[in-house]
Amino acid sequence: QYVSAPDWHDLHPDEVVLADDTAASTSTAEQGPAGLATDPISGATLPGPDSYKGCRIMSPSETDPTTATYEFEMSDDLVLMGGAVVDLTFSADAAGIPLAVRVWDVDEAGEAQALVTRGVFRVEDGAAPTQATARFQLSPQGYRFRVGHQLKVEVTGNDSPYLQESNIAADITVHRMSITMPRYDEDRGAPTSDEAADGRDDQGDGAPSGHGADDDSGPSPWWLLVAVAAAGGGAALWLRRSRARPAT
Repeated sequence: QYVSAPDWHDLHPDEVVLADDTAASTSTAEQGPAGLATDPISGATLPGPDSYKGCRIMSPSETDPTTATYEFEMSDDLVLMGGAVVDLTFSADAAGIPLAVRVWDVDEAGEAQALVTRGVFRVEDGAAPTQATARFQLSPQGYRFRVGHQLKVEVTGNDSPYLQESNIAADITVHRMSITMPRYDEDRGAPTSDEAADGRDDQGDGAPSGHGADDDSGPSPWWLLVAVAAAGGGAALWLRRSRARPAT
């Protein structure tokens, strides 16, 4: 599927906000299994059939005990189109620490989870933060979350070996997590600039909302949108299916 619009904003005229105020903990001390499974270098250099150079997929899906984890059931298809923005309310017993976020797509049976995007925020040096906030954008991506799947968000203080492990020891409590997903409206199609100026459909109640697409009967549940630059300053993306072997 080829998607185009006059500019990048027009590719995602709507937003969906998913939020959870459940307190959860993480630290800079422990490297979790998801961190090991999602490193693009160490996984790709394994010898033999365990070498993995495709999308990061863990099979079966598992909860990483070292992360603050939040899961949202997809009640409808949701097509992420662009850079998701994460807002965290947190406290820690040290400053100058990383807050890394991974976003996963977990299939209906929990048999596999695919890494969709990730990003990191460094807390400023100074006094240890108490009820501080952080707002940052993850790597831009286009991805279809299927109805019945779960969107999983992991917040961790240790995303090694993908990122260098912090040399500052800290325990971190996440008090609230919200993620704003720029959404492509498939029923509407990419709007013109005038249509986009009419306003966005912000969803603030934490309920995922998307528009259904034709059913896919193929064996792979993972969909990936690959961004390409279009001539004349416009924006365009290709939708393709991505098949890959499990990482673990």
